Amino acid sequence: MSELQTILSSMALSGALVWILRNMISTRLKYAIKAEYDRDLEIHKAQLKASSDLEIEKLRLDLAEKLESHKAQLKFDSDILVEQLKAKLQITAHERNTQYSKVFDKTLDVIAEVSALLHTYLEAVAYYTSVWDNMPGPDMDARRAKAGEAYAAFLKFYRPRRLFIPKGTAAQIDAFHGKLHSISVDFMVGVDQGPRNAAHLDTWGKAYDFVSKEIPILIELLEDDFRIQLGMLHAEQKP
Repeated sequence: MSELQTILSSMALSGALVWILRNMISTRLKYAIKAEYDRDLEIHKAQLKASSDLEIEKLRLDLAEKLESHKAQLKFDSDILVEQLKAKLQITAHERNTQYSKVFDKTLDVIAEVSALLHTYLEAVAYYTSVWDNMPGPDMDARRAKAGEAYAAFLKFYRPRRLFIPKGTAAQIDAFHGKLHSISVDFMVGVDQGPRNAAHLDTWGKAYDFVSKEIPILIELLEDDFRIQLGMLHAEQKP
């Protein structure tokens, strides 16, 4: 009986040891498998991160390259547009300079001719209203006709070309030839074809004073304005 108990005890003990060993092996095997799985998982995660970082870097470099290329293209296009604009502006400036040059040349020609015709008219009026040898007759008729012809020649040239003369200068010319014409008419009515009396002498004296004293001042002012337009005199240098 005791042997049977011993055998049974030994078998129970052996069974317990086997169970314990089996549990230990199973536990160790589980931990080994988990450790290997964790290691493989970390390696896989590291590989994924490295691959992702590489793709991100490649994408960043690609975007940076495309951005630089786009910036270079924009600059190239912008430079072309700027050069085209400069060329257009230069062409426009040249065209305008050519137009202004032609207009300026025309203005110079008009001012020169107007000045010459004004002087001719002034000389004719001065001769017509002269106090020396100024008696009614054929000679007076010729003087009157010469003054009228000089005035008509001036107006024929000046009126259609007035736009080529600066506004201020044109106003001075208008005032000048208007006064000159007015004094000629007054002289014709009051002296040339009028009665010989005190009024006749007074009109003659006014005509003489205007031609000999006021006209030179007006001529000088007008000529200074001509010189300014011709670039020979600055406005601040004008007396």
